[in-house]
Parts: sequence; structure tokens; C-alpha cells
Amino acid sequence: MMRYVLILSMMLWTASALAAQQNQSLYGVQQNLQRAYAPLAEASQSAWKESPIDRNLFPPELVMRHRAAIELTDVQRSELIGVIQEFQSAIVGVEWELQDAKLELEQKLAMHPTSVEAVEQALDNVFTYETQIKKRHILMLVTVKNVLNPTQIEYLMERRNPYVGQYWQRYKDWTNRN
Repeated sequence: MMRYVLILSMMLWTASALAAQQNQSLYGVQQNLQRAYAPLAEASQSAWKESPIDRNLFPPELVMRHRAAIELTDVQRSELIGVIQEFQSAIVGVEWELQDAKLELEQKLAMHPTSVEAVEQALDNVFTYETQIKKRHILMLVTVKNVLNPTQIEYLMERRNPYVGQYWQRYKDWTNRN
């Protein structure tokens, strides 16, 4: 009987030692992952903080998501719907042209020998349409912001992104001092 107790206690001791070792190795893996991804997290946070567009403008989806909390009026709602519809209708034709330009670029790149001048011209066309789309998008975001009042803007700033919320709070503190 004593022999069985001794064997059982050794088995329990071995199992607990193995569990502790496995727990330690899992903890080490978790810490290694945290160290590996830390630079990526810092880079994405700093990139977000540096973008003046992301820092100062709001996507319409954010406004719609918080429309009750910011007490969006019917007039503001109608203006926002008009702005979004105008943007969408203006963009449709440009997106078609962009797709055609990308197809043309792909065809030029598939040729052998590939003409550098032809590829450059096709690239210019693609970049022109992409620029038009980005410009119209940013102007639409500016118009969305202009529809909102300062209280609504402050609310959305604080809830959009935690990093931006911190930035906005520092900006408010700075403007209140001056």
C-alpha cells in the first residue's frame, strides 16, 4: 500500500512540475509575441497620430453610428445624406475610368519588350484617377465636418480613436491656455 502511495505522489509531483514548466513556456511565448509586435503597434499609433486627415475629419459612418448621442438634427441629417449622395454619384464615373486605366497598365506591362514610355503614361493615368478619387473623398469629409457643431465634433473626436481622443484633449488644453 505504501508503495502505491509513493508511486501516486511521485506521479502527482511529476505532473505538477510538467504543468509548471509548460505554464512558464507559454508565458515566455506570450512575452516574446508582445515584444515582437510592440514596434508594429507603436508604428501604427504614430502613423495614425501624424495624419492630419485622420486627426481632423470624420467618416460618415462614424457620424451615423453616433447620431443619437450627438443629437444630429433632421437638417444636418438631410445635409449629410445629400453630401454622401453627391460624392457617390461623382465618384462612379471616375472609378470606371480608373479600372480602364488599370487594365491598360496591365496590358502594357504584359507586353514583351515592355515600353517604359508607355508604362509611364499608363501609370500617370492611373495616378490621375486615384488622385481625383482621394481629393473628392477628402473634400466630402471636410463637408461632413462642416455640417457638425463644435459639441458634436468634440464628442466624435473623443470616441473615434483613443489616440486621437488623447490628442484632442491636449489640443483643447493648449487652446484654453492661450
